[in-house]
Amino acid sequence: MKKVLCFCVLFSCFMSILSGMDHEDVKESSNRYTTEMTLDDASGFGEEDDYSNIYEKVEFVNEDKGQGQSVVDTIEEKYPGIRIEDGQYDEDRIIDIICQALERYDYYVAIGNCDSKVLLEGMTKFEAATDFKYFWVKNWTVHTFENYCVVEFYYLFDPDCVDVLRQNVENVYREIERDVSTLNNEWDIAMYVYNYLVSHVTYEKSLEGANIRNIYGALVEGRAVCHGYAAAFDYLMSRLGYSVGVAGNDDHIWNYMHWDSKDCFIDVTWADPDDSDHVDYTFFGLDYDELITLDKHNIEYAYLSGRNYNNVDISSYDFKNANNTFLNYSDVYGYNVVSYSYYKVDNVIGKQIKRGDKSLIIKFQTSFETKDACDALFGNGCKTVYEILREHGYYGTFTYKIYEGCKTIVLFLQ
Repeated sequence: MKKVLCFCVLFSCFMSILSGMDHEDVKESSNRYTTEMTLDDASGFGEEDDYSNIYEKVEFVNEDKGQGQSVVDTIEEKYPGIRIEDGQYDEDRIIDIICQALERYDYYVAIGNCDSKVLLEGMTKFEAATDFKYFWVKNWTVHTFENYCVVEFYYLFDPDCVDVLRQNVENVYREIERDVSTLNNEWDIAMYVYNYLVSHVTYEKSLEGANIRNIYGALVEGRAVCHGYAAAFDYLMSRLGYSVGVAGNDDHIWNYMHWDSKDCFIDVTWADPDDSDHVDYTFFGLDYDELITLDKHNIEYAYLSGRNYNNVDISSYDFKNANNTFLNYSDVYGYNVVSYSYYKVDNVIGKQIKRGDKSLIIKFQTSFETKDACDALFGNGCKTVYEILREHGYYGTFTYKIYEGCKTIVLFLQ
């Protein structure tokens, strides 16, 4: 029993990501990708959730067979029309059975001659494997009948409406897939997805809404909290073929990404400013030491999904010692100046103008260094910064702002 409860705690963390915690009616979205349809009758399936009680999302119930009946007869009587799967099962086969049932919008499926340990391991692996695409699933109950298990599914929406909702998500994905087709590497593609989500999703401060914790809320309705942002980034990058996953704790969730033998963390939620069009790249490509300096970013669980990583549980992974080469955004693009000097700033600005950037980023290690830079660059009528810009062929005007704890200067070329 203790093992089952332990499994529930870990497993249900990920069920909460797929689950909407409120059950208000889903209104027709104004998003241009949404198929025209009023979905007032689509939501409200199942009982209301309590977000504070996410550890009880998966229920395991031991059932007795009917007197004088076989197990199969009992199951068929209790669940009319149920599909019964018999055979020898490993984790991958269990994943296939569950996925097929969800694609058919079945309310339950029976798995026979299945060791309970294999079932639990398969369902854990399934949860990491879904890439959050099964956004219409709320939760499920596992009923055990001797050597049979019946998995009963509960849905957020009327299954008759799910095909329309899935097409809305697919339309968004196809648009993104076309946009990234000309990009040459994983870094640029991840950056595109990061920018897309920051630009198209608004953080839902009310914490209310049926879909703010799933990909439909983020990609179609444009409203989400951290679960929705992280689920959307995972879903898009996994479908594009990259090894990505989620990491988090009771308070917050973000993304983990692994490519080219390098590791990094990405937090799209924290990158999305409340009242500015500026995308904050502080939270793209963080290494472990940078991550743990942020509030609410201690890792309590982590999973990798995507086609290259076979859904590995990495909750005990030593990120700090995993790889010394991280993909920090500012390092890759050469924005880090650390301390001010004319030569360093000239070099950083020159690289960005050569790339065709219109927002020129200069990052310093401390706010004191930023102040020194501001005095040097913008004093005397901005003489120094104009000199640097003209040296690299820019003769127009600019504005500038200070971001990220007074450690980053951004020049906006007009």
